[in-house]
Amino acid sequence: MPSASQLAELRSLSQCLLQENGDSADRILEIDRFRQILDELSELDLLPGGVNAMHEGRQELAHGIAISPIQAAFCAREPLRSIAFMRASLAALQACPSPVSGPKRILYAGCGPYALLVLPILLTHSADQVQVDLLDVSASSLEYAMQLLTGLGLSDHVGLHLCVDATRYTIPSERQPDLIISETMNVALSKEPQFAIMRHLCQQAPAALTVPQAVHIDLGLGHSRELRELGRVFSLDHATLLSTNPEAMRVAGNSLSLAEVSTKDQAYYLLTRIQVFGPHWLRDHESSLNLPQRLRPAPGVGEFRFHYALGALPHIAFTAVAEQDAVTAEVQPG
Repeated sequence: MPSASQLAELRSLSQCLLQENGDSADRILEIDRFRQILDELSELDLLPGGVNAMHEGRQELAHGIAISPIQAAFCAREPLRSIAFMRASLAALQACPSPVSGPKRILYAGCGPYALLVLPILLTHSADQVQVDLLDVSASSLEYAMQLLTGLGLSDHVGLHLCVDATRYTIPSERQPDLIISETMNVALSKEPQFAIMRHLCQQAPAALTVPQAVHIDLGLGHSRELRELGRVFSLDHATLLSTNPEAMRVAGNSLSLAEVSTKDQAYYLLTRIQVFGPHWLRDHESSLNLPQRLRPAPGVGEFRFHYALGALPHIAFTAVAEQDAVTAEVQPG
């Protein structure tokens, strides 16, 4: 149970973190303190002993890997990532048209043990203003989240809290969301079910806004931190989500001709750029989601033909076309 001073501090920190003015980097101390209080309040043991314990509760699903509750909690230790998603979630909520009656509704898929991305909003808005439905495939994560929210006096903000695979969840007609939030992704949209979750939910609620708004994968050439962009590989955005067949296991990306590109002593990289919402972006090296991922195609590539492969290990895949031969390769970044 939080003390009165902890609750007051969380509310004050929330107001600070959600302010649009100022650079996110200027709020590192505030987001670190916010996370520290959550660590103190949560019943989740973040130091259970042994590296393998980090993965306890990790699940391999039909559409990707669901990380463990401890791994999800540790995502909060990436400050720029947390701030960008918190601010973007509020900006998206504010951009949602006001309902005729009642509060604005958020559907949060993959809430983790802290419900981190909506927590500052709930701490600074009344239950009459905002309601959230929480989904998580981990019963433990969901239980920790509800214990935290109940302790903070925020349970009246929660409509539903369901342990369910979000790729199989049917949104009740009376609970259509204004905003869908899901941050169930890895770098280059690999391994985790971000695409499958957002496609399934957005096709049921096509008018809802989304966080993230778009995830762009670009091709770069160079040396890790000195890269030049060659073109867009794939975009996960509202249009893609609504236009993709709900049963499709392969989604077309872009083809990039590289015949005139000099590659001497350089390497190709996938670059993940996330428009979290509106002006809120996460770009190269700002979080683990934005680390360049090296490609190792056959030498003498004249063209890349990209697509996104769904399934148990989703990833960007490509065909690398040389002078006369086509070699298919599949990329599963770290």
